[in-house]
Amino acid sequence: MHTVTLTNNSSARNATIKNGGTLDLSSSNFTFSVSEHLNVQGSLIPRQGTISFNGATTSYSTASNSMYNLSVNKPSSLLRVQSGSISNELQVLAGSFQPNNWATLLLDA
Repeated sequence: MHTVTLTNNSSARNATIKNGGTLDLSSSNFTFSVSEHLNVQGSLIPRQGTISFNGATTSYSTASNSMYNLSVNKPSSLLRVQSGSISNELQVLAGSFQPNNWATLLLDA
């Protein structure tokens, strides 16, 4: 089992958290930016941080964990979400947010 805890805002083109692995956005609530795909087979500890999808290509997220904040900034593309939940804020700055048929979006207004 391996845990990676962010020490500042970080980014990746593609990110996979393998089974037994953990990505912790830390108690400093950093932003983890992904330009293409986020594949979560292990654990994501969002705390009060942000997962941000940006760039020009279609992105996919398989994060079944809860995210605190989710930001989408994909001017000519979209983010497809397979599963998961957002406990605080969903920001679609540009592009589209597309939950697949089996995803449920629960809003607490």
